[in-house]
Amino acid sequence: ALERCRYAGAAPVTLEQYERVIGGSDAGRWRPSVSMIKESFKELILDDTTADFLERALHSGRSLMLYGPSGNGKTTVLTEFIKHLDGEVLIPNALYAYGQIIRMFDGMVHRRVEVEPKAENGDGNGARGNDEGPDRRWVRAKRPGLLVGGEFTEESLELGYDPITRFYQAPKHLKAQGGVLVVDDFGRQKVSPSDLLNRWIMALERGRDNLLLRTGESIDVPFHLTILFSTNLNPSDLTDSAYLRRVPYKAYMAPADSARFAEILGLAIRKSGWEAQTDTVAAVTKFLEVATGGDLSGSLARDLVTIVLDNATHEGHEPVFDVAAFDLAYRQFAGIPDGQRPAPHAAAAQQ
Repeated sequence: ALERCRYAGAAPVTLEQYERVIGGSDAGRWRPSVSMIKESFKELILDDTTADFLERALHSGRSLMLYGPSGNGKTTVLTEFIKHLDGEVLIPNALYAYGQIIRMFDGMVHRRVEVEPKAENGDGNGARGNDEGPDRRWVRAKRPGLLVGGEFTEESLELGYDPITRFYQAPKHLKAQGGVLVVDDFGRQKVSPSDLLNRWIMALERGRDNLLLRTGESIDVPFHLTILFSTNLNPSDLTDSAYLRRVPYKAYMAPADSARFAEILGLAIRKSGWEAQTDTVAAVTKFLEVATGGDLSGSLARDLVTIVLDNATHEGHEPVFDVAAFDLAYRQFAGIPDGQRPAPHAAAAQQ
């Protein structure tokens, strides 16, 4: 038996059983509540237009492409969203098809929901027998939210067979069944954007996915998940319109203006456990707007606060969040030699 397959664990679920539970569930019609989306945005500083676009797109439960310049919070927004997913799903420990076993449950992806054993006769003493307990082939788990990035390859889209253990691992999108899959830095993967969209968007339209076993048989399984894309590139530069129209929602993440950057900077300082006066934050923002030529981003605020804290630790005193401290931090961040001032952008200098 071990020569044929080294899988050890709960009995696998047949495709027919998986179809009855997943294919007939409401997983494909799941959409996040508005309150859940607002909760995931609570700690973020977004302009009203962007927040409204995102809320409408995410509430639809359909595919979204979030794009815009680097460092302005696209990954943070989607990460916070999947961290706040509510509800539960059923995940089989493994599937059985054509004599092959496919592992589905992944402890790195799925957060098990512990089930209290039912009390016998309602007196609170003793658990019921296994014949009346939950089906242990299935796991109750929190709604999954997965994030994949530039490491994603064409092989990641298919079943992964291990010749040593002689069973398969389900691909990421199948493990995200009933939940959300975020493709971060879309367009930087080793698989082309067109191939990636074609592989998934057709499955989303059909609500079905087709997977190929190494023995030649193909299996058809339900495909109930929301796929969200994040990219620094313009969508029109990624692929042609025939593929892009299958991602019904696009939202632009605009760079921070000076007012929003000041809010982000103040929040970054407070999250570090310190405080700064409003007028000091405004002065630092004005300095950085000139130094960067107006290229302000949320990630810049976070990075510079980190460097200011590091410098204070190095010098052996409490941090001071003034222009002088951020002047040094910015020169360190930008690699500007000691003694040279940050060169202001021409347009910013004229302002």
